[in-house]
Amino acid sequence: ELEYQNQMLNKIVLTGKINALNIAENLFNFTEKPAQTFSNLQTQLIENLLEENKKELCLKASSKAQVAIDTLNRSLYERGADIQYISKDSYIKDFLNSKIQKQEIVDRLKSFAEKYSVYNEIIIFDIHGNLKANINKGNRIRYTKDDVLERLQQSDSYICEYKKTDMFIKERESLFFADKIVDDGKIVGYIVLFYKFKEEMQNIFKELVTENEIITIVDNYNNVLASSEKGIEKNFVKVVNKFDGYVIANEKFHVKVKGEGYKGFNLDNWYAITSYSRR
Repeated sequence: ELEYQNQMLNKIVLTGKINALNIAENLFNFTEKPAQTFSNLQTQLIENLLEENKKELCLKASSKAQVAIDTLNRSLYERGADIQYISKDSYIKDFLNSKIQKQEIVDRLKSFAEKYSVYNEIIIFDIHGNLKANINKGNRIRYTKDDVLERLQQSDSYICEYKKTDMFIKERESLFFADKIVDDGKIVGYIVLFYKFKEEMQNIFKELVTENEIITIVDNYNNVLASSEKGIEKNFVKVVNKFDGYVIANEKFHVKVKGEGYKGFNLDNWYAITSYSRR
């Protein structure tokens, strides 16, 4: 609309010059100056509107990304409470001391998984890393060489990691919580809870994502860990490569934030990115 009005003003000046140049030359020369000023104001206004629009979009995008990563942090904080609780379960200690049967402990673990509904595998190992019990029939495992069990011996707390592990070989990567089982001051085994990371992230995304919007979780090495859009891993690496704040790339506007954590729990070097189509 501003551009149209400016064009009309220029046409009026030009028409006046053509038809009455000898009569009103000074008048039309004077009219050209406000027209130029008006054009400059138009340019400045558009730039200011774009800047304000960018700020508004950044605020909206960062808010959504923050909610996504902090909701995940809160959920994982609660999973930390789960692993600490179940690692002290007397039934598991009795099982490792051969006081109860395997099926009884498997049923107990399944009941735990059904109650919390966020685990797709729970495993109990002996002190040598040999499988003693698990609940996922599709996870054919006999023992583990993962060094997490060795590291637990030197740790005063549980360990939370996201990686490829031989404890759940069919999964490309797993987010798991592991803790030692201690009876009478001695380590008698280990327990590992596998979190339904991909599924739980989709539940979080479902509550946040709107049309033409994508939310993605990435780590500090530019790996896409989860996204509301399928197949984004193939074209997203260049976008997430070490930018802070916002960037425009791949025909999208991206804003990245780091998790603030929840009660001391925070996924170090994990970020959330909200992306919008440029249209």
